[in-house]
Amino acid sequence: MNVIDYRDAATFVQNADLMFWSGYRHISDLIKFAGRSPASHVSLVGRVNGDVYVIDTREWVGPSSVSWGETFEKSKAVVEVVRISAQMAAAAADYNLPWDSMCESDSKTDYHGRLSDWWNEQKRQVAWNAFKYTAQKTKYGWSALWRTALAHTPVLWRLVEVEFDDEKELVRAPYCSAFVAYMYRKYAGVDLVRRLADEDSEPGDLYHSPLLDVDVCRVAGGKYKGVWK
Repeated sequence: MNVIDYRDAATFVQNADLMFWSGYRHISDLIKFAGRSPASHVSLVGRVNGDVYVIDTREWVGPSSVSWGETFEKSKAVVEVVRISAQMAAAAADYNLPWDSMCESDSKTDYHGRLSDWWNEQKRQVAWNAFKYTAQKTKYGWSALWRTALAHTPVLWRLVEVEFDDEKELVRAPYCSAFVAYMYRKYAGVDLVRRLADEDSEPGDLYHSPLLDVDVCRVAGGKYKGVWK
C-alpha cells in the first residue's frame, strides 16, 4: 500500500475503516509477537458532518474519540488502514436483498447500489455506536488485557479459559481489538473473528481476518520521515 499524508487520507477514509498501529514500546513488541502480526493496536475511523475522528480505547486513557488532525499532526507513525467490501460483508452477515427488490431492475448497478447503501448504513451504525461508547467514559480493559497476557504465559495459561462463543457478550471492559470486534458484530452483524469471543480477540486476530479484503492506504503522521512509496 502507498504511504499517504494524513491530510490527504482524511478525504477518503470511511466510517468503520480499521486502523492498525505498530508501536515500538516493550508491551507493543510483546503484543505483536503474541499475535504474530505487525499490529499492536487497532482503532476505528468515524466521520461526523465532514469531520474525521479516530475512535478506540487506550491504556491510561480509556475509550476516546480524537480528531484526525490531532491524532496525526505530531505523529511519526505510519498506520495501515483497511476495510471490508460490501460484497464480503454481505456474505459474512448472511445478508440477501429480498427477491422482489432484485427483480425490480435487471441492472447489476441497481443491485450493487442497494448493497452499497446497506453496508454504508451498517458502517455508520458501527461508528455512531462506537462514538456513544466513548461518551460513557468507561474504564480501559486492564483486567481483560492481563487475562489475555496470562493466556500467553507458559504454565499460567492454564488459569485462563479462552471463550470461543461468537455470541458471548462482553463481561469486562474491552481493550482495543475486543472493542472493535464487538462493535462490528453487534451493530453490523459481521463477526471479524469467527469462533472466538469478542473479548478474546487480539489485534493480531483482527489483522489476519480474511474479511478485511480492501487495502485502503498507509497513513503517515505529520512528523513522518520515512520513505514515501
